[in-house]
Amino acid sequence: MITRVAIISGGIFSEHKSGEPLRSHQIVHRLITQYGATTEVDEDEDYCVDIAFLTGAHLGEDIPIGISAGPVNRTKFRRFIVWHRLPLDLHAPESVRDWFVDVLPETERLVREHLPTKSRKFPAGQLADEVAGLRDFLRNAEV
Repeated sequence: MITRVAIISGGIFSEHKSGEPLRSHQIVHRLITQYGATTEVDEDEDYCVDIAFLTGAHLGEDIPIGISAGPVNRTKFRRFIVWHRLPLDLHAPESVRDWFVDVLPETERLVREHLPTKSRKFPAGQLADEVAGLRDFLRNAEV
């Protein structure tokens, strides 16, 4: 059986509860979800990179602005969470999209280099290629 890989993104964890910043985050989040929807994911067979979409603190954790590796879930839904903590001053959809385009190479690097140190079963190269594809998709996406 061929293992498929995908990009997923859960909800938006944001200090912004309404207004233009939240709307801008939602627009880009939908684009990421749209890109990820190009691959149907089977929770028992497939591997994913979860683009965690955060502003501010998440559940009391002090996650710095930028990109950091999160947990690797090896059972059931096989996913590698990568925290993407956005600066609070991104208020336009274009600025949120451009921020992701700029930081996704670091996400790709974490998937290629860090993920294999946590789990060799994950197809790190294929997942990193998916992240590169997401970057190209976002670079060309209209918001």
